[in-house]
Amino acid sequence: MNLRAGDIANMGFAEAADCPVILIGDIDRGGVIASLVGTHAIIRPEERARIRGFLVNKFRGDVSLFDDGLDLIARQTGWPALGVVPFLSAVAALPAEDAVTLSTTTGERGTLHTRGCSAFLAHCQLR
Repeated sequence: MNLRAGDIANMGFAEAADCPVILIGDIDRGGVIASLVGTHAIIRPEERARIRGFLVNKFRGDVSLFDDGLDLIARQTGWPALGVVPFLSAVAALPAEDAVTLSTTTGERGTLHTRGCSAFLAHCQLR
């Protein structure tokens, strides 16, 4: 919220371009339920209305084990769960952009940033 006034990316861009938003929660960092539900609680009503659904990113293991979590987030926010993107270790080999990267000495973790408004998620399990 402290950076919102000067936001020219993220929600600021979506508002300026009048386009919908898909909110992505990073489960690898922990607290994804609190993060998504908390975001719903603190953003303005017009920002909330712009969000069309949410994805959970970097899930490890059997996606069905998180079905209750997806349902809980959907109930608390009113946003539909659009799917779960699995953790892909090969992503760590992609070059970093100008955002914070998650690097380790083992090279097993990294971030994936996209340019544009859509992405092809061949490994995403959609609901």
